[in-house]
Amino acid sequence: DGAYVNCPEILFDGTQYRMWYSGGNNTGSPAQIGYATSLDGIIWEKHMDNPVLKIGESGKWDDRYIREPVVLTDGSTWKMWYEGVNVLTGSHQIGFATSQDGISWLKFDGNPILNPGPPGSWDAQGVNGPYVILKQDEYHMWYYNSERVGSIGYATSNDGFTWTKLSGNPILTPDDDFFLNYSQLRSPSVIEIFGDYNMWVQYYYCAASSAIRQTVIHHKTSPDGINWVSGSASFPNEFSPFSSYYCPAVILHNNLVKMWYTTEQKIFYAEAPLIFGNEQQSR
Repeated sequence: DGAYVNCPEILFDGTQYRMWYSGGNNTGSPAQIGYATSLDGIIWEKHMDNPVLKIGESGKWDDRYIREPVVLTDGSTWKMWYEGVNVLTGSHQIGFATSQDGISWLKFDGNPILNPGPPGSWDAQGVNGPYVILKQDEYHMWYYNSERVGSIGYATSNDGFTWTKLSGNPILTPDDDFFLNYSQLRSPSVIEIFGDYNMWVQYYYCAASSAIRQTVIHHKTSPDGINWVSGSASFPNEFSPFSSYYCPAVILHNNLVKMWYTTEQKIFYAEAPLIFGNEQQSR
């Protein structure tokens, strides 16, 4: 991962922060999944044997690159969902892996566990960037498509690897609320706060003249994970015509909403009080 790191996933296990992230060792090299730990969420130590999850062997569905991991614990088992891409087809699909320690991972034999939709559907070109939570013995997944107009979909599962997409997908499109001009929504991160779902999602906009290209992170809330309304202001609050803030990973810890995100192919940190206000950015 000497050239780039991005798209982190963060958990706090009661003692330390754990991060899984995408990284590569030179420009154009295949992204794979690395692992790091931290006592404060800011100073990190990378695992000595990274990557902890590698691309598949030649001919496998994920033999081009893997990225955007999401991890949770279910009893004593660590579970990961991730995006994988095939060399020959270029198809973006979602896979599943398990671990007993969060470091040594075993890919599911039945991968991929979420596939693109049929021709003509909103996600026919690919499914990407899963985010999964476990609530009352049911898994909930939010993901985005590969189409030019990027949108967010929703699926549920009883076991974590057999998924049912919502018939009303997509649940969020670039035409929703006041971000009318943004052309793509990607990389959702979802947590529960006071009984409501809270999503941080990246919005990408490119004007027809290409004079403005901006990626920001926006907050939304929902009572059911399906119907969403705008929440706090976008991040960052200031406008820059070529800003790029993407792949948020958000947790709630010590009455703070903590967010790790990517810009300039590096991972940064921001936090906000539980009552949402302007995020305070730090490296």
